[in-house]
Amino acid sequence: MSHKYDVIISGAGPSGNLLAYLLASNDIKTLVLEKKLFPRLKICAGGLQYRAAQLLPFDISPVVEKTIYGIYFSYRAQNIVNRIFDDPLIYMVDRKIFDQFLAQKAQEKGARYRYKCPVTGYKTHNYGVTVDTPGASFEGKVLVGADGIRGLVHRTLISSGQLFKIIGYEFQLGREGLNGILDLDNNASIDFGGIRKGYAWIFPKKDYLSVGIGGPYQNAAYIKEYFKKFLSGYALFKGVDTVFKLYGQCIPVKKSSAPVSKYRILAVGDAAGLGDAFTGEGLYNGFRSALLAYHSIKSALDAGSYDFNHYSQEIGDSLYEDIRISMLFSRLFFLFPYLIYNILKKNDKMFKTCCQVLRGEKSYQQLARKIRFLRY
Repeated sequence: MSHKYDVIISGAGPSGNLLAYLLASNDIKTLVLEKKLFPRLKICAGGLQYRAAQLLPFDISPVVEKTIYGIYFSYRAQNIVNRIFDDPLIYMVDRKIFDQFLAQKAQEKGARYRYKCPVTGYKTHNYGVTVDTPGASFEGKVLVGADGIRGLVHRTLISSGQLFKIIGYEFQLGREGLNGILDLDNNASIDFGGIRKGYAWIFPKKDYLSVGIGGPYQNAAYIKEYFKKFLSGYALFKGVDTVFKLYGQCIPVKKSSAPVSKYRILAVGDAAGLGDAFTGEGLYNGFRSALLAYHSIKSALDAGSYDFNHYSQEIGDSLYEDIRISMLFSRLFFLFPYLIYNILKKNDKMFKTCCQVLRGEKSYQQLARKIRFLRY
């Protein structure tokens, strides 16, 4: 049977779009199947770390709404302190706009997209993969799950018991009527101490603020409860009616046993469980996995061998060590949130090191070594 496409990607999130861009740029026939119609609402704080932006092979300045140099730290909505770094730390994007921008970049290179076309089933053969959707079936040599934690490819590859889960709640608040006591054009805000193993945040966009909170999935009820206290106690919101519609999103973090590939199938980004257990961020590891997937798929197509064992090994060697350390940080750091707050408030070297990690100038492994000898 002839193959209509070399690669079929389920999901048009950032990692799937980057992979489609890389494949199509190298004349690999690529189809992206997306269940939603773009542009679509996407619940995400929209903080793109500098190190993540550096992995993209094109300019993203047209969709960057704010560039963050500093962070306001607080402890249980009180004692706000501002720390500023010399270079950009985070780029703020609206995921609805950002994801569409990435998809357009891939389409310009020749990737084909079908929207409102969810993957409902698939079957692997010796000669390829048949992928079913409500309106049609498609043939490919490789199927990539970039469909997040709710997607079919993810669910058939990784069981719930092979993941840690972080729950994030967020709403968007217009800037009008807010107390003008904080500079939320060049700064984000992080609040420690209100919940175990998590934090609240305020990320500025052009026309609104992304206000959210995240922590362990099993603590969802308490996280919501503290979020209300945070909104009533944080100085920025004093006297402001913060009536909001709260959205939830789950961030998956893989355990070592969770597979990321099988015959003719592989997963990237959240579908592979590559969330950061410490920050809850997923774009950086998602982009890294897309780059690794591109090289593995190209090699598989050239060799005609589709077991993707090499991809699994690369994820383990290149990404899982950082994920493991992020889990360690989450377990240890958030046991002592007031200590974290004070370290970031007072210790210039530690703040600088954390900023260098956000920028990609230092790794989690280097941060772990530095903390080992930290004297506070």
